[in-house]
Amino acid sequence: MIDSLPYNYLVLCLFFLSALSLGLEILDRFGFCFHGKGEQAIFSLALGLGAFSNVIFFLGAVQGLYPSICFLILVLPLALCFGRLREAFLWLESLSWKESWQKAPLPVKLGGMAFFFNLLLIVIGASTPPTLSDATNVHLLIPKLYIQNHGFAFLSNVQASNYPCLHVELLYAFCMLLSSDILTQLISVYYLGIMLGGIYLLARSHQSTWVSFGGVLFFFFNMDVVIQSSMAWVDMAWNAYALLAFLLIYRYFVSFKENNEDRKPLFLAGIFCGFAAQIKIFAPVIACIFFFIIVFLLLREGESLSFVLKRTLAFASIAFLVESPYYLKSIWAFGNPIWPFFQEYFGNKNEALAYTAGMFKGPQWRKTGTGLLDFISFPWNIIVSPQLFHSSPLNPFFLALLPLPLIVKIQRPPFLSFLVTFSVFFLLFWFLETPEARFMLVLLGITSIVLTPVAVEISRKERLLGNILKFAAILWIGVITLGNGLIQWKSLPFVSGAIGRDQYIRSQVNGRFSHALEWYDSFVFINKSLRQDAKILFPDTHFYHCDRAVVDLVEAKVFGADGKIGGEASVMDRLMKMGVTHVLTEKESQILEKDFEKYKEFNRFMENQKRLGVLNEIYSKDGIILFEININLSK
Repeated sequence: MIDSLPYNYLVLCLFFLSALSLGLEILDRFGFCFHGKGEQAIFSLALGLGAFSNVIFFLGAVQGLYPSICFLILVLPLALCFGRLREAFLWLESLSWKESWQKAPLPVKLGGMAFFFNLLLIVIGASTPPTLSDATNVHLLIPKLYIQNHGFAFLSNVQASNYPCLHVELLYAFCMLLSSDILTQLISVYYLGIMLGGIYLLARSHQSTWVSFGGVLFFFFNMDVVIQSSMAWVDMAWNAYALLAFLLIYRYFVSFKENNEDRKPLFLAGIFCGFAAQIKIFAPVIACIFFFIIVFLLLREGESLSFVLKRTLAFASIAFLVESPYYLKSIWAFGNPIWPFFQEYFGNKNEALAYTAGMFKGPQWRKTGTGLLDFISFPWNIIVSPQLFHSSPLNPFFLALLPLPLIVKIQRPPFLSFLVTFSVFFLLFWFLETPEARFMLVLLGITSIVLTPVAVEISRKERLLGNILKFAAILWIGVITLGNGLIQWKSLPFVSGAIGRDQYIRSQVNGRFSHALEWYDSFVFINKSLRQDAKILFPDTHFYHCDRAVVDLVEAKVFGADGKIGGEASVMDRLMKMGVTHVLTEKESQILEKDFEKYKEFNRFMENQKRLGVLNEIYSKDGIILFEININLSK
């Protein structure tokens, strides 16, 4: 495997073109009609990425995950569909970008420049080694294990990863077989492009070009969108598929009302809902939402029950058919058919009673919206205390402008009633899960399309209020740009060297160490490093769990009977006798020491969690003991 930056970029570009070519060919065989080349490209890319993921899934099932096979899969669509790609490039050349940009209003030009600058920062950030523990310990570790174990990844310490290697992780595995694992994060940028393209297409159906672009900016300048786009996470992907499914079902109902029913958008929406369910364990809720929306709207149109059942069952059957390989393998892994479907629906517990009993109690162990009070207070908490939701602050314009479509007299978009229906069902079903911002990007994207013309109309009719809105928009764009810059700071070439490959330490040592940026992830780092690199017999642990027997083992072999370091031998010498196979270099130690400078802050956090009843009594003590072991390890 060649490990150089130009080669990695070449692989990712070829992967993009190959997925686009494959999607174009599939949709052409499917006979789907498009409203332009841009729409054709967006749907083709989404479908091509999904097809690639499922090909890798079946290769893993037959133990065929080898670089030579993946390279053949990469170049075959390019060879078969070269003519279609040539048509796409000719279409790009025919677009009058320069003339359109010159005619654009000044606010659009400023927003466009900020958009492309932030997009560049995201690409640079996604081109560097991942640093968040959730990425390194789950989303990038799963595909590595999937490759090593020829088709199955099992991380017993991370609940969700008991599920077989998922849709996006399979795309990561594909890229890892052909290049290094650094640039796999750029796949999130692909899905960001699909998401932005879907928002533009939906808005363009009833708004001008620049107002539609404003809707794209409205959605893009949310910090959570920036974060999800530059990390090796998966939430942007399933939100993108859900948005395209929304657009397709809306198209189906438009054709239905025009007495020219076209069922192909409904079937393609089922495929995209299936892809969304492959990406996230609780994403099957998206298919359920659309299922009940289709039933509700068809019944409202006065259709017979048999007609409604035919359409909804066709949609559900296609969605389930796409999801089924993952479900079957998950059922085989768990030994029962219940857990794969409901492990996160019921407060991350394997029983419905745990959910219903804690429904009105407020925060659960994840401190998110699994309780009714949390759900109601979500808009307040997401802005005032976003850390409770493991998320980032939303664009405040959403809350400020949400009631305005009911007050300001503007031309209502034709899908407004469809959006309201979708939102009601979305929130109703999402009540079973955690309403984190990253799980609601599809709803934020659709809502931004409605709010943009409201803001434009206000700025035209109300001079004072319009100026306030313009100033607030510029201020918020600046805040997001600054936040994006701070997030990607260590990724910038003049800070980290050649885009983070030489002077910026990799986040993993021997593919296991997690260089946690968030201080509260430090304990996960400790568990990982001791259990895997030091080869101490560590149990299946997670952030909120610790086993007494293991603490006894560590205390007995590393510490004296009184819990203090005893004898002349250092902690490292003692651990070496226990089977430590990796000694930290001086550079790695310096990096770790910087992370552990927040030791006192960690102590305060542990005590606070103890008071909240989240931690067991023993954990607040033993977690600190384990923490001190690693401080000595790094010196």
